[in-house]
Order: sequence, then structure tokens, then C-alpha cells
Amino acid sequence: MKHRTNNGFTLIEILLYIALVSGLLIAASTFSWNIINSKTKSQSIQEVEMNGKLIMGHLTRVIRSARSVDVSSLLNSNLADPGNAGQSVSLDIRDATDDPTIVDVNNGTLRLQIGTGPAVAISSNLVTITNLTLHDYGLASGKSENLGITLTLERINPESRNEYDASITLTTAVELRDRSISL
Repeated sequence: MKHRTNNGFTLIEILLYIALVSGLLIAASTFSWNIINSKTKSQSIQEVEMNGKLIMGHLTRVIRSARSVDVSSLLNSNLADPGNAGQSVSLDIRDATDDPTIVDVNNGTLRLQIGTGPAVAISSNLVTITNLTLHDYGLASGKSENLGITLTLERINPESRNEYDASITLTTAVELRDRSISL
């Protein structure tokens, strides 16, 4: 008598294999999606941090080279606030070709105008400036003219997706080399 062997799969085996393969594919897809979202989140954070570093570097350099800074009407107020639209900080620069240098925030973009040249955006179109506040940290004796800067940037996120949420607040103080702040 000859025994016949079945070389095929039973229905239960097929369903079990399909379930295992489906589970592995779902796990791999979820893992891949998380990696993609993490990369996007990391890029958003990096964009905000790099813009903050660039802007603070520009502001620090420009303020240090100024003879005087006119911040009387804007001291301790947010230059990026819509209520302060059209307001700017005017810097009296030693080099006549760079004088005056004007810093303002227009629709969330930080702009710098050097001399008679056009105002140039120094923040990326991927971020918005939500706070730019100047503080007087100078000595009452006038021997030190120290201007504090607080800057807050946020990644533009029109779709409100979590992976694009990123913000940073930076604070620094700058000493004017020629020491003359008009308060």
C-alpha cells in the first residue's frame, strides 16, 4: 500500500503565514514612518536653531559696531508684536556708508537695512519671529552701555503637524563699543 503525502498548505497554515507577514509589514511600516517623522522634526529644530544663531550673530555684530542705538520708544516692548508694526531700531554706525542701520520685524521676518540700501531679510522664510525685545542693562553712571536682546523664533507650521513644531528663545547682552544709547 502506497501512502500519499500532501505537499500543499492547509487553510490554517496559509492564514497563519498571512497574519505573520502582515504583522511584520505593519511593524516595518510603522517603524519607517516614525523614522521619517523624526527626521522631519530634527530638521525643523535645526532650521529654527540655525536661524536663531545667525540672527543673534548679525544683531550682536551690528550693535557692537554702533556708536549709539535709539531704542527709547521700544525698550522692553516686543518689536515683533503686530501692535508695534512699522517700529524699528535705528543704529548710528561709525562707518558713514553703513549709517544708519535699521532693524525691524515685518510680518514675522527680521530685516536689516544698512545705510541707504534696501531692507534685507535675515531670517528664513521657514521661520517667523514672534518676539524681539530690547532691554537696557547699562549702568546708571553711563560707564557701561549694555543692551539685552531676547529673540523667539518659531517654525512656520500652517498644517499644525507635530513634526514641524519647533521654537527657540535666545537671550544675550551686547556692550556698545562707543557707548551711547539714547533712552
